[in-house]
Amino acid sequence: MMTDLLFARHGMRLVLPERVQRAIWDAGADVFPLETAGALFGVYTSSREVGGGGVLDTAIATEAQVACRRPGPYTCETDAALMQRLCDERWPRTYYLGTWHTHPGALPTPSKTDLDTLLTHAADPKQNCPEQLLVILGGALLDEPWSVHVTKGGVVYELKRVDDPAACETIALFGAGGVTLGVEPAQAFLMAKVVAR
Repeated sequence: MMTDLLFARHGMRLVLPERVQRAIWDAGADVFPLETAGALFGVYTSSREVGGGGVLDTAIATEAQVACRRPGPYTCETDAALMQRLCDERWPRTYYLGTWHTHPGALPTPSKTDLDTLLTHAADPKQNCPEQLLVILGGALLDEPWSVHVTKGGVVYELKRVDDPAACETIALFGAGGVTLGVEPAQAFLMAKVVAR
């Protein structure tokens, strides 16, 4: 049984709701044993200063769409035109958070090509997404089939799964009319479920 997941590290968090995980899982199953890929969309909470002067951002994934022109055994050719259309259709309701893809029968470890592509896309001013996320679903029977990476300042960082949302610091969420509400992480995690459904 899947449950909503929280990944965090390096001042960034991603909430990956069960229904978004299921969409990626189903897309991978549809083309197994080939690799497929797509776009990850969602919303951001507000940023704020946290201890040590860092900024804490939380992305809540709300949707994963397939944008693969040609699935392959070790790579997937992304359909750039489809990816752009998906982004245009969702803006400004939701943001492009980054990409996802599958590693059927393998670990969810990003390849050098995965990391280079992530950095290239994050540096592209036309994409306007310097802190892009990369979510990979591995196909091997693992305790943790997911990996999440984020770019910050031209560096790729791995986010780690957090089993206890209360262990993270308080974050701020936008309330009605753009009013910022202070919310404890466990509440934010529960609220993220509502936003994502």
